[in-house]
Formats: sequence, structure tokens, C-alpha cells
Amino acid sequence: MKKIYLVLVMLVAVAFSSNAQNSSYPWVVGTGVNFVDFMTPQLTVSAKLSETTWEGLVKGYPAHINVSRYLFKGFSLTLDFNTLYIPELDGDGNDNLAKYLPNSAYITRLNNSDKWAVIRTRTEGLHVGSGRMYYGHLSLQYNFFNVFHEKRLKTEKRKFIDVFDPYIVAGMGMTSMYEDNQESSVFLSQQTGVGFNIWAHKNVGIFGEGVYTYLFERDDFMSYKFGVKFRFGKDKDIDKDGVHNKKDACPEEPGPRKLKGCPDSDNDGIPDKDDKCPEEAGLLEYEGCNDSDGDGVADYKDDCPEVKGLKDLVGCPDSDGDGVADKDDDCPDVPGTKAFKGCVDSDGDGVPDNLDKCPDVKGLKEFDGCMDTDGDGIPDNLDECPEEAGIKSLAGCPKITAEEIDSIFNYHAKHVYFDTDKATIKEVSYKNLDKILELLNEYPDVRLTLEGHADIRGTHKYNQSLSEDRAFSVLKYFTDRGVSASRFKTNGFSYDRPAATNKTIEGRAKNRRTELHIIVEK
Repeated sequence: MKKIYLVLVMLVAVAFSSNAQNSSYPWVVGTGVNFVDFMTPQLTVSAKLSETTWEGLVKGYPAHINVSRYLFKGFSLTLDFNTLYIPELDGDGNDNLAKYLPNSAYITRLNNSDKWAVIRTRTEGLHVGSGRMYYGHLSLQYNFFNVFHEKRLKTEKRKFIDVFDPYIVAGMGMTSMYEDNQESSVFLSQQTGVGFNIWAHKNVGIFGEGVYTYLFERDDFMSYKFGVKFRFGKDKDIDKDGVHNKKDACPEEPGPRKLKGCPDSDNDGIPDKDDKCPEEAGLLEYEGCNDSDGDGVADYKDDCPEVKGLKDLVGCPDSDGDGVADKDDDCPDVPGTKAFKGCVDSDGDGVPDNLDKCPDVKGLKEFDGCMDTDGDGIPDNLDECPEEAGIKSLAGCPKITAEEIDSIFNYHAKHVYFDTDKATIKEVSYKNLDKILELLNEYPDVRLTLEGHADIRGTHKYNQSLSEDRAFSVLKYFTDRGVSASRFKTNGFSYDRPAATNKTIEGRAKNRRTELHIIVEK
């Protein structure tokens, strides 16, 4: 029984080394001749080859037939049936018994029992009756064809391995012996063997097999079988491209045999499934794509496919050799660092020279690389008083007194003028108003009185309304720009407060005005 277990373990282990290869042809039927060697299994190793005896091919009796059904992963279930005829022998000294027995020995029955013995001394008149033997086994068979088949798929060259199909087999069965028309004897038997098929045609082949049969109540024997086998089934080819599904890498898409049944839309010899550019003929080294600029980087990977570049920079050039591709380099002609997008930072302040407004002085990022010596929030390059803290409205110089503020406001306020009979601010006054707006934003506590005036022409009542409208126009200018209306008071004074004579054109033009005065809190 140990022999049986060993063989079964070997078969199961082999199962996980290969894939199925003949599910399209699941049935195999074979027939042929059968020879049996009774002596070799009983001899020593040195005598096995020289003393082999072959029983069979006598009076047309030898026969062998087997039927095999494919299971999975190279395994098949095989049922075989064998017959053997043993001729009648007479030991009268004339028969050449050496044909069947080693060293001129012969067979005799022991004490009229059903057991046989090999006699080393010739005995006249010994008679061995004729008989037949029948034996059959149900076996598990494993074919190694898939191992060779995978090699063929890789080489695409038809070789002997395309038709050579070796296998191993092991199974259990029964052996029955008949001698001189006596009652038959039936014994449990186990067989282990190796064989091969040679498939000259996809459905027809020849086979040879050698099997060692272990009889549980008799001596063992060897059997050798030769014949022809027929496979039954049909290869499936869903896409009708002539490549069977088992060999077709793209079973649902028709393609040429040389590409294992996969399509090649651009005819570049690379199947679409492996082609990164399936609509454009390319090269195998570039996975089916081209390299238009010849830099060794396939176009589909090349960030600069029309300009020859470097592989390390995904096909893009680097004119200054700083390791930053020109397309990403803000200073492509000056070697720099990746941290500054290919530019340098001469003063080491973290602001690259191309963005640094003070490239030779180490400064602050928030001031574009410039210093703020007095810490007033105004960089030195814009600060008119860089060593003395000041305010933005005074270009970085210190705040001025209330009297100076009033003087600044009043100076600009005297230059807001209007056309005759209109409340529309003249364009010439916008520069002054813009300056006042800047001052209002700089001094959020300042409040203004807006006083509108008119020249003497027209009635007092009419000019009162017109002067109020002129004050309101200035108010609207500021509120439209985000200044709160609560910071203003408006008044109109008709023509009661002239700034110049009303007798001349120039004088009347100066009277059509709005004056701005700081409100002094009491």
C-alpha cells in the first residue's frame, strides 16, 4: 500500500505545476497490443535487462483498450482493459523454454496449488498448461504536454514538443487468471507507470506505455503496451480568427496567429493590448509608439515630444544644465536650483533674483526681498525715511501734526471745481480728490465738512440748490470709493462766500467750487 500512497502524493504535487491543456478534447480512446514480462520483477537489478521475457502476440490473443476522460489541470481519469494469452509449454527437452524463463529455467506448479515456481533444473516431461489473463484498472493520469506547450507559445516555432505528450499513471484494479480451463482466480492489483503519446494529427496519435503491476496475492509483473489513440472534442474559436481559445490571448477579438490571436490595428507587429499607441505604427522598444524627436523617450511619455531632450527630464531639454527642464525653468539661461524653479537667490533671502526687488541685499519675502530697517511696514526701497518709522501716506516718513494735516487737506480742497450751472466735478480736480481719498484712508479718525459754492449769476435760491448739489457730488465721490458717509457734513452757501471777484470770467470760475475742511472735535 505504501507504493500506492507514494504515487498518489506525486500526482497531486504535480497538479499545481501546470495548467490545463486539453479541455477542448476531453475524450481519448486507445487500442493496441499488450506484452507482459513475468520474470523481470522477480530478478535482481543486474539480471533485469538480460533476462526480460515478453508474453503476447501469440494466436492473436493480445489486446489492450483504454478510455480516458479529461478532468482538470492536466489530470485525466483512465479506464483500461487488457488480455493476454500464455501458450502451452512441454518440457520434453525440445522446447526452447529460455524464450520465457531466465537461464534455461522453467515454470512448475507447486503441490497442485495455484502458485508457480521457477525451476533451475530441467525436468523431462514438465507441462505448463495454456492460459489467459485479464486485467483492468481505473487510474489517475497526469499529462506533461502543457509544460512543452508553453515553451512553444514563447518561441512560435513548431518542434517535436508540439506533438510529444508524456504522462504518468497510477491506479487500482483487478487481475484474473485462467489456466487449462480451470476455475479462474481473481486478485486485487495496483499499477504505476509512465507513457507517451505522439500526436501526428490533432485527433490521432500513437502511444507507448510501461506499467509495473503489483499483485496483492501474486508475484508482480511488467506490461508494455503500444498502439494508436484517438482524441474526441472540438477546439473553440469564438472570434473565428483560426486561433483556438486555449491558445488565444484575445479570445473575443480576431487577430493573427503570430500575435496569439490578438488584433494589431496599426500593423506594427505589437498587439493592441500591449501597444501604448494602438492607432499609430511604432517600435517595440517604445511599446508600439514613436520617438519623434529622437531623444530615446517615447512620444506618449515625452513631456516635450517635438524637442529633443533628456531621459532624466522626461524628454525635455535643459539649456542651462541645472537639472530643471526649460519648460519649468523661470531662468532657462541661468543655472539655478529646483527650489527656485531654475533661478538663483544671490542674497540668500529665500526670494529668487528674478522676483527679488533688492537682489543684492538680504531682505524679507513679504517685501519682495527688500529690508524694512525702521520696521514701519514700508520696505526701504519705497521708504523715503528708511531709518525712521513713518506712515504709508507720507512714503514711510513720520506722522505730521494736526496743523500740518489741516494744511494738506485744505491745500488739495481748494482745487475742486465745477463748470457753469453744473454739479459735475471737472476732470482737473480728480487728482486732488484722489490724494484726499488716500489721506482719509490713512487717517480714519479725520472727518470733513464739504462746502459747496456758486458764482453770482442766477437767483440766490437757485444757486443755493446748485451749491448743495456740488457738495453732494464730492460726497458721492468718496462714498463710492468706500469711505463712510458718517465722516462728512455737507453745506451749500449759494454765492454768499465768493473766493474771488464775480466781475471776471476767471473770478467766477474760482467761485464755482467745493471746499473741504477738517472738522475739529471740541
